[in-house]
Amino acid sequence: MTASPLTLDEAERLALERDPAALRHRENARAQEAAADAAGRLPNLMLIGEAMSVPFDDALDSDPMTQFSIGVRQSFPRGTAGA
Repeated sequence: MTASPLTLDEAERLALERDPAALRHRENARAQEAAADAAGRLPNLMLIGEAMSVPFDDALDSDPMTQFSIGVRQSFPRGTAGA
């Protein structure tokens, strides 16, 4: 069984597909696209709940200083404030 010689187009295509430098550049481009996509999104919101001055030996309404607080926090990655 004799292998037929490669055409110039086939040889060029194989060389580009198997070139380690080209593979590395393609992977770097994919990684940068993924990083850009992630940078365009904000982190998830955080729900915060607090209870302050809660009496442990009595009813909750017996101490006028008992406080409950609920909030939402959003963090912004560096460089996105005011954007």
